[in-house]
Amino acid sequence: MDYAFALHVTPYERTGTICLREGVFCAAADDFEIKIIGQGGHASTPELTVDPLIIGAEITTNIQHIVSRKISALRTPVISVTQFHSGSALNVIPEYAEIGGTIRSLYSDSRVKAREYLEQIVKGISEAHGAKCEVTWYLGYPAVVNDKAAVDISRTVMEGIFEENNIIQVDDPMFGTEDFSAFSEIVPSSMQFLGVHDNEFGKAYPLHHPKFKIDEKALGYGVRYFVGIADKLCGHQNN
Repeated sequence: MDYAFALHVTPYERTGTICLREGVFCAAADDFEIKIIGQGGHASTPELTVDPLIIGAEITTNIQHIVSRKISALRTPVISVTQFHSGSALNVIPEYAEIGGTIRSLYSDSRVKAREYLEQIVKGISEAHGAKCEVTWYLGYPAVVNDKAAVDISRTVMEGIFEENNIIQVDDPMFGTEDFSAFSEIVPSSMQFLGVHDNEFGKAYPLHHPKFKIDEKALGYGVRYFVGIADKLCGHQNN
């Protein structure tokens, strides 16, 4: 394989537009689950317990120190705690708390450091309060990196399909993740975004939203783009 090309739809740009970016485009994603194991007991005697809920709350707050104090602002990942489960009765301090979330990173060194710092925080705070902890990782795909040579091919093909002002240069990478990175790690690759919004739809709802809607007329532009890519590469081979 010489190159790999892909398109992803975007509801934030109208039909007839396409987005172009060279370099890092989408982030790597690593999900985590944290379990804090304390010692439950009656809420009236908290001194006889090791409260995993309070410990978990402290961990949740301190995880954000990774972003604000541990990694350069020029390379910081996004860390989001999205789940916190603990307890089932109003008068009982639970035995354990479970926390879940995701780390999105654009750079491989930040990706590794963020995981290391998170584990340090979880273990340090848990041990300080006499609790045990478990951290489980679900390592996802790495960042999508658009190769310059592949992007140059994309740009040339786009210029034959889209009006000049409808080719939108994307200045910043996004923190969504894409498994296309499995290709971009191996061969020169270019993944770009295709506008699919019709103004008649009204509000543009984000990807994965239940009201997300696509203007199917946009698909024709995508087909022409891929055909153009194939035609250009075949032409290069014939020369």
